Amino acid sequence: MVELTREDGLGAAVPPGFEIEVDDPALLEDPEVLELLAKANESIEENPLFRYVPHERQLIFHRHRVKTKAFVGGNRSGKSTATVVDCLIQAIDIDQIPDSLKPYRIWPKGTKFKCRFITPDYGKPFQSLVEAIQMWVPPSQLKGGSWETAYKDKDHILYFANGSVFDFMTTEQPSSKHGGSARHRIVWDEEPPDTEEGERIYTQARMRIADYHGDMLWGFTPISERLGWVFDEIYEQAVEDGEELGDRAWLNEEVGLLLVQASIYENPHLSEEGREDAIAGIRADQRDAVVEGTFTNAKGLVYETFEPAVGGLHVVPEEWIDKDLVGGLERLDSIDPGQVETAILFTGVDKHGRVVVYDELTLSGRSAVPEAAADRINNLREGWGLAPVCKYNIIDPAARSRDLGSGERVGEQWIAAGIPVIYGKNDLEAGCMEIERRFNHTVDDGEGGRKAFPLIVISSKCVGLIRQLRKYRKKPKEDGSFGVVKKDDHKPDALRYVCMERRVPVKRKRKRARQRSWVPGTAPPYKPAPRRSGTVMGRFT
Repeated sequence: MVELTREDGLGAAVPPGFEIEVDDPALLEDPEVLELLAKANESIEENPLFRYVPHERQLIFHRHRVKTKAFVGGNRSGKSTATVVDCLIQAIDIDQIPDSLKPYRIWPKGTKFKCRFITPDYGKPFQSLVEAIQMWVPPSQLKGGSWETAYKDKDHILYFANGSVFDFMTTEQPSSKHGGSARHRIVWDEEPPDTEEGERIYTQARMRIADYHGDMLWGFTPISERLGWVFDEIYEQAVEDGEELGDRAWLNEEVGLLLVQASIYENPHLSEEGREDAIAGIRADQRDAVVEGTFTNAKGLVYETFEPAVGGLHVVPEEWIDKDLVGGLERLDSIDPGQVETAILFTGVDKHGRVVVYDELTLSGRSAVPEAAADRINNLREGWGLAPVCKYNIIDPAARSRDLGSGERVGEQWIAAGIPVIYGKNDLEAGCMEIERRFNHTVDDGEGGRKAFPLIVISSKCVGLIRQLRKYRKKPKEDGSFGVVKKDDHKPDALRYVCMERRVPVKRKRKRARQRSWVPGTAPPYKPAPRRSGTVMGRFT
């Protein structure tokens, strides 16, 4: 058994495990055999794609043809290699693609494939991407037969001999620069910034692939330190709205989205020593993302202890909360009105002081008008066997402001629609602390210790509230005071109004009065009362 090695020192000419087995070792001394091996090695050097042997996660990524494919993996899990090779399969001549990779070709023969790669900057991430392309591209397919003649550093464009083009841009460039001609594919080599400008760049990218009905590839390690719009666009749509293909692979056929998660341990082409060296020194709060490719929050969550999993501390299966349980609650409905979205939570407080969130409504457009919303509220409450109108409807205190169109206060419009409201307490920091206290509440376990007994219970039916609580993020103000990201926060705000209306009393230990003992034959120290100055009528004397 012999393994071929590369002359440039970049590792094996074929992946580890791709060896040649011979029954008679003497064959390796035969000049004809050695000549055949040399030709095979030469052909691999001429076309590196012959040595690409995708591992299981990469195979799943290549096989599916959908509008959006995301390979979210830990460092060295093979995500960049998968995206680069997939693009090269589309860009080079069909007769240069190894037979094992031809099934992954999408565009027909003769297509001048135009692809745009987007990286955070032209620094290390860009250089790593360029090195990956250089490693796998057949030199004969480049314009002029070499990288030097095909790549224009000034414009960051790579030209192929058949007319295909790779161009490279960054998220540091303004969204206005991301326009231009149509593309067959957009590739995000790292996670874009969770900002409005980042979203605008993403919108521009989607417009670029419209002409060709193209696709979009993602290959990144999710270490942005907060769950933002990328999490919404990829993870939530794939995992929560899609179908699980297998272990950590999801497909949402409705929107055309594939998500594959890969661990560094699933890359068979890494040695154990190299793997451990890559993992060493990673921050504990980033380990899951860097090693396993899972979406995590390294920092910034308002409710870090909130457990969104059904059956955990805070979310219970919806069948656990029935009409009888709801009927025994002190019911408090909460409304957070808005021009884009109006959120309504249906809650109650049980005999233990727990806030039970048993249902929710999300309204927008005409359905959010108080009169139309009142009908939706009444119907939902009747479905629970309750009176059409709740006695206490807590509304955002900002509803005291006047509507610019009618001049009437927003809260008064709800009252006129038949929904009596009381205005909530709008201390943001105190309200968030109150929710956190309820999430982390404990009681005596009867054995001298404490056990978890959260004072907020959420039905799994309330998917909107659970989603928003899970990624509700801090955004300190310029003066350093507490603030939150004002996005996807309507339902957490509505929960805050309820919790502030029924605050958990703080138990303080009473200080025992110091006992004074009397000793026979003694008397307490004499303390004369302060003498009053002036006459009985004081300054009126």
